Amino acid sequence: MLACPGKSMTTRALALGMVVASLVLSMTSEGLAQNPMEGPSLDANATGTFAPAGPPVEMPIRVDAGGSCVVDLKQLYDVTGSLSGSFEIDYRILVGGPCEVPPVLGKYEEHWIAHGTFSCTMNGGTASASLRYTAHVEAGGKVEGQMVLADGLSGGLTVRGNFADGKLEYSGRLKEERPSKR
Repeated sequence: MLACPGKSMTTRALALGMVVASLVLSMTSEGLAQNPMEGPSLDANATGTFAPAGPPVEMPIRVDAGGSCVVDLKQLYDVTGSLSGSFEIDYRILVGGPCEVPPVLGKYEEHWIAHGTFSCTMNGGTASASLRYTAHVEAGGKVEGQMVLADGLSGGLTVRGNFADGKLEYSGRLKEERPSKR
């Protein structure tokens, strides 16, 4: 027990509590300074483009849906700009026309919903995330979409462009979440 001559037991307990609290705070702040993996580390705007990194990863599956076509597709993309990396997406695409083989890209209106994984470098660091992507594609190829990232890198990216150009533009704000130890 901390020796405080002439002090009551309550005063000694308070003094000991303050000593312990100051030691804990001191160790916690030193631990955080030495461990850069704790707490948020990135909060930045992101702009750039992404484009297919070749043909689909697997042969697309087309299912006739009564005048429309549902396409399952897995595609790898290269990302440039503020983000540099790649992502692989599993698509489910509703095409507002019949299943044509070979498909005539941009001929019909399309609705995309997709999920995948994303890994990149940004501001000299590496990050990864899961992603969900939805988009509306007008006949002719104009794309308006939204990509939401979570599980490591979080935020939203607006996606725009024309599918016929072979690449799409992204812009938005991203934040890297790093787990904190408690």
